[in-house]
Amino acid sequence: MSKKELLERLSEIDKKILSLFIPVEISDLVMEREKLLESVLEIELSLQECYALEESNRKIMQHLKEMEMDLERRLGELKQYSSLYKSYYLSRYNLKDNLLSERV
Repeated sequence: MSKKELLERLSEIDKKILSLFIPVEISDLVMEREKLLESVLEIELSLQECYALEESNRKIMQHLKEMEMDLERRLGELKQYSSLYKSYYLSRYNLKDNLLSERV
């Protein structure tokens, strides 16, 4: 793969990663990106190209950190909803039990 093709493919993958919010899809793209970055060692890059790759790495890391925070927030909400549902279910069960015991 030529230098130009490699840099274009890396840029394309970076754009996809930054536009996605599904961890599985991002994981596949990150693995593909890592393989491409391994081949960068065989190609001479200009200083500007190196800085561009570093900037892309920084943006991707920031995107992944933001996704992690969002997933943690969602997990907290899920736990809260689960707790509310459990409370509702138990109170409903207790009410039903109380009504049945009053009839007897």
